[in-house]
Amino acid sequence: MNPLLFHIYGPFAVHWYGLMIAIGAGFALWRVRAEFLAQNLMPDKLFSRFVLYTLIAGFIGAKALQIFELFMTGQGINENTSIFGGFSVLGAIAAIAVFFMFFARMHHLKTLRITDICAQWTPLVQAFTRIGCFIAGCCNGCPTSLPWAVTYTHPDSLAMPMHTPVHPTQLYSAAMLLIIWALLQWIGRPSHKIAPGTLTLLYFLCAFTERFVLDFWRADASVAGHALTFMQWVALAGICGVVSVFVILKIYYKIQIENNNKKI
Repeated sequence: MNPLLFHIYGPFAVHWYGLMIAIGAGFALWRVRAEFLAQNLMPDKLFSRFVLYTLIAGFIGAKALQIFELFMTGQGINENTSIFGGFSVLGAIAAIAVFFMFFARMHHLKTLRITDICAQWTPLVQAFTRIGCFIAGCCNGCPTSLPWAVTYTHPDSLAMPMHTPVHPTQLYSAAMLLIIWALLQWIGRPSHKIAPGTLTLLYFLCAFTERFVLDFWRADASVAGHALTFMQWVALAGICGVVSVFVILKIYYKIQIENNNKKI
């Protein structure tokens, strides 16, 4: 399986990984922009800046958590610490979430309505990215004798180990992310009356759970003690955080309803 789609000239080439990201991100941005305009949530000029700054924040967060993982697990400086050597999806998600809180406050945006729309389409981008990972060979699974195992033999493949049947964890991830995407699309239908922010929290809960489950089969997972990987501990912390927010909001809304009933 050749990760290279076609060569252009010199160092310039088109890889399957980049094409998959472009397809997923392009379609998602088209749908998000349409929703923003339909609901008058963000003007086009601001949307362009929002996309640019989101990409920068995601890149920084993905790289930062990747490097932090390497040092926390004793791997230190290696090829993954280079600027394009490796990234963490959870790091990107966290950095984008923090960035948007400041961005929304600065421009007086309807934060939860915007994040709900983004949350509905983010899993689709991730699913296409994982398909790109599958073709490139990165993020592959542990060796296995299961009938659906895949074997990477192309010299340009990023898979480790090579010439060994492994779990197609990238496809496991893509399947789970497509299910999450479909679930959020269904719950977010106009006929379902849900509180603003519900889809955002549900996305975070599903994203953290997906990564926690996936790491049981990933070959590149960095164990950080007690048989769990570093990213599994990060995912567990994220799950606990999301559940805590759910509980706090439920109590808050319950108190608000009781106060309103007393006024009546």
